[in-house]
Amino acid sequence: MKPSHTIPANMLDDVRTVLRVVFGDLDSEELESVISHSLWLRMKSGDCLFKRGDVGGELFIVIHGKLSVQQELNNQKVKLKELFKGEIVGEMALISETERNADVVALRDSHLISISKQEFETLYLRHPAIGLSLSRMIIQRLQPHPKERQTRMIRNVVLYPGSNEVDTNHLINQIEVHFKNNRVLIVKDKSELRVPEKEHTQASWIRASARLANKYELIFFLADRQLTDWTEFCLGQADELLILFEAGNGGSLNIDDLFSKETLAQSSVVILHPAQSRLPSNTNELTGDLTPDNIFHIRKGNSRDFRRLMRHLNQETTGLVLAGGGARGMAHLGVWKAIKEAELEIDMIGGVSMGAFLGGVMGFDWEFEMIYDICKEISVSKPSSDYNPVPYASFIRGVNLDRILKKYYLANDIEDCWIPFYCISSDLYNLRPCVHKSGNMFKAIRASGSLPGIVPPIPVDGRWLYDGGVFNNFPVDIMVRSGIQKIIGVSFLSIEESNTLHEDIPTVRDQFRYGVLKSKPEYRIPSMVETIMQSTVANSYQKQKQAEKQVDFLVAPDVSEYGLLDWKAFKKVVDIGYREAIKVIKGKE
Repeated sequence: MKPSHTIPANMLDDVRTVLRVVFGDLDSEELESVISHSLWLRMKSGDCLFKRGDVGGELFIVIHGKLSVQQELNNQKVKLKELFKGEIVGEMALISETERNADVVALRDSHLISISKQEFETLYLRHPAIGLSLSRMIIQRLQPHPKERQTRMIRNVVLYPGSNEVDTNHLINQIEVHFKNNRVLIVKDKSELRVPEKEHTQASWIRASARLANKYELIFFLADRQLTDWTEFCLGQADELLILFEAGNGGSLNIDDLFSKETLAQSSVVILHPAQSRLPSNTNELTGDLTPDNIFHIRKGNSRDFRRLMRHLNQETTGLVLAGGGARGMAHLGVWKAIKEAELEIDMIGGVSMGAFLGGVMGFDWEFEMIYDICKEISVSKPSSDYNPVPYASFIRGVNLDRILKKYYLANDIEDCWIPFYCISSDLYNLRPCVHKSGNMFKAIRASGSLPGIVPPIPVDGRWLYDGGVFNNFPVDIMVRSGIQKIIGVSFLSIEESNTLHEDIPTVRDQFRYGVLKSKPEYRIPSMVETIMQSTVANSYQKQKQAEKQVDFLVAPDVSEYGLLDWKAFKKVVDIGYREAIKVIKGKE
């Protein structure tokens, strides 16, 4: 994108302010010299400033707005950095006369100034102090910095009514009550920008909102339902677009009519529910063709739901990741009890296999006693006990497991959880993991625990899906990519010694005596089912070890004395998870 205009007169004060920040104490002559050698550039949200591989012929300075530096890795756009007012971009390629090494895209409608290579060389010769300031910035940028989890800055939030019936005033009132100070502003229409009537242009609104950003940490813009100039401006300033619905009242909304496909600003659907709602339902029907990055269900009057949305906007979220572990995975329930008692609020839950079985019902946000009874019901049913008389696809028929999972999950989609949820399964024929963030909960959770050779696989979208632990038995990486700031992980990773006194291959008699009858523990022989279960997660062992290092709070209950199919140990395993979680929580206070 090429600049083509001189700097407008009404923007000169803003440009001078930014240049003083960028280059330090320039005298008036130096300051005006930079301005005279610069051109003005307007960018719409989604516009590309330059692409990787372009020749670096100029540098740019951000005056208003927000941009993203990004690269493509594994066919996905990865954000490297966000750029705000007073930041320089493109200087490396200009000075080194090399190609651009990344793409830069506008996240908001933005204003920049540009200085060409020729003009910069002229400035450098006339005013060495400018070149020295730029050199210091480049050196600082090249210094190694500790690698941190990627976060994005949310300063401008747009509230868009997805239907005519939505009660926007309810959400606005909650925002005003939640933020009882002056660091948050709600702009309901263009008059509140306080721009003189004769200057009501998109450029003036951008300038006015940039000045408000100097005073407020978070600004909410209430857009019109129709695509007016005001709505277009609001969308162009959005770091986060919240599309509001009332439960039971959908709208005829097409996101493509509102938001550029190329913009990197996130969109979230917020659905307001009656206060006593048990569970959301038919979320997909309500949102239609929308493909939002997040869905937030808020029960009116439920401060816990509302705080979850506010933590998302303030980048203060906490996620819970639950590893697979067979019957040992019931320790997750004890961890959940400790989390509830400590009044820790969870913003997203992810799990695999048994972690998915329990994580899904946690996402319903029901009382702990109800969740406990459901988990106990799973254990009592002994989901691994209905052996298949014709073990062609699996040793276990899966009837007991299906009955329990259908009872609680069949009627709901993943999008219907109060607390956002995801789980992992494995596509063994295409050799890749599958991440389930939408669709029927029963199918996704059942697939996540379909141990190869043990439990029958389940067909989902034309593919046979198996236990997610084959590729990823502790899906922390998905939580990280979701943008969650703090992660609590529950993992049962351990290397167990066989402790056997056997020296020869066990005979049939040995297998019956020491395996089935378990007459002498020191001669115990692992069952075929246990061996297959253990081999299922062996492939992801090293990945799980690395994932444990990524979490902020690791809960690792020692349940190694209990078998992967030891359903009778339910209460003991839950207690172990609870005690270990209490220790971790107290240790981090």
